Amino acid sequence: MIFQWGLLLWTFVRGDNTPTTFPIQRVLDKWHPNQKHKANIRYGKRHVSISRKQKISKELENYWNYVWLCQVELGNKQQLNLNLDTGSSDTWVRGWKCQSKDTSCIGTQLKRDNSLNATGLKWGISYGDKSSASGEIYITPVSIGNATSLIPIGIADNEFGMDDGVSDGILGLGNNPLSMISPVVQKSASYFDGLGYKGDMNRFAFYLSNAEDGDFGEVTIGGINERKFQGPIHYFPINHIGYWQFDISNMTFNVKGQKGQVPIAGQNNAISDTGTSFILLDSIIAKSINRLIGGTETEKDSGFYTVNCNVAQTGPLVDFIINGIVFSIPATVYVVARGDGLCYSGFAAKEDEETPVVLGDVFTRAYYTIYDKEHQRIGFASSVHQPVHYRR
Repeated sequence: MIFQWGLLLWTFVRGDNTPTTFPIQRVLDKWHPNQKHKANIRYGKRHVSISRKQKISKELENYWNYVWLCQVELGNKQQLNLNLDTGSSDTWVRGWKCQSKDTSCIGTQLKRDNSLNATGLKWGISYGDKSSASGEIYITPVSIGNATSLIPIGIADNEFGMDDGVSDGILGLGNNPLSMISPVVQKSASYFDGLGYKGDMNRFAFYLSNAEDGDFGEVTIGGINERKFQGPIHYFPINHIGYWQFDISNMTFNVKGQKGQVPIAGQNNAISDTGTSFILLDSIIAKSINRLIGGTETEKDSGFYTVNCNVAQTGPLVDFIINGIVFSIPATVYVVARGDGLCYSGFAAKEDEETPVVLGDVFTRAYYTIYDKEHQRIGFASSVHQPVHYRR
């Protein structure tokens, strides 16, 4: 179950500022190794007025350090668990007419209610792992906490390869130019844009928890939660109109004194993507780093690596240096349990060497990440993980 919604390969058929906060929860259910989801890297406006524009923090459920889900309200107060994905821009969910040739449609389905306004337009998407979904576009309220947007969303009538067993769909937090739905309905499909936040509220942030800590993850809409990070925030300007992408032309890595250049093949950008579980690198870099931490490729040219689970306690730091700033990923974060007694390395190879580096959830677990639309920048600060007693 390597989740990579991220950059898509797609097909298409045409108040006041009072702060409050919500977390991403933890669930200890056993992960089944044969489950997969997220795909390979992928590349007039109305909004519902809420009485108070306020900072909202919402819990995220942590499923085995592979995916963090947020309880989102759609339609007439229907609650679904969605993957908040900064690598895509559209929101789509499993619908009441969902059919599949596998078990993709098993799980919570959005029910038909009078708040769902049909557009009569079709929607469809396919991912790099051959999974797909398609259906119709509806306009409906979408809420995280009391932050509500009235936006067009995709409601899936057909799914294939989406049987991860936990998520009910995706809420995209990439920028609207990535949207596949927006050009069809001729209006913005961006949940965050629909909130109408301005100034310092025109940003959101992620804290991703460690499953073993019994902690909750958290998304904050309209600001940041300073209790979730420590030290300075390092900002980088965004250089793409759709992705949360920034320049890494001088990025290097350092593992036990062994150093190397990260961007190769002329690709000098990285994307911060909460829809991808691992850090995706050029194959030669992924191979080099995994050799230094004791990783073994799962099968020839697969791009994924396993490591002895004991490496989580004994493995070296993996440092990435960007503009002279050191971002260290500890072994407790980059060793990810598979649930069958084996562990994955959090450093994997991109399928396409010409696509950007992807800083997925392994990076975001180590570094609190701020997506600042007002200033078109992305910021990173050291996360503060606080183990708590496991709550059943």
